[in-house]
Amino acid sequence: MKRRVFGSESLVISVPARDLAAIAIPGSIFDTALLANPLLPADLRLAVDTVKSLSGGAAAPLFCVARPEMFTHGRALSWLREKIGGATDHICLSDGES
Repeated sequence: MKRRVFGSESLVISVPARDLAAIAIPGSIFDTALLANPLLPADLRLAVDTVKSLSGGAAAPLFCVARPEMFTHGRALSWLREKIGGATDHICLSDGES
C-alpha cells in the first residue's frame, strides 16, 4: 500500500478553466483520466500525475472539479459534497495567470 500525503481518503483536483476548454468534459465533476489528454499542456499532465502518485495511487479516489469557485455555499456546496464523498483535501493547480 502506498503512503498517502494528503489527509482524507479521497482528493479533489481542480485545474485552470482555460486548459479545460481544450477538451470535452462531461460535467462539473469528472475522472482524472481525462487530464491525460495530449491536448492539455505537458506541465499540467505532469502535475496531475504527481498529485496522483502522492495520493496513494489507485487506492485513493480522485475527483476533478471544474470551476470550483461555483461551489462555495448553499445548495451548490451541498451537491458537491454529496458527489465527492469524504474528500476533504483540494488541490488547485494553477497556470499562474489567476
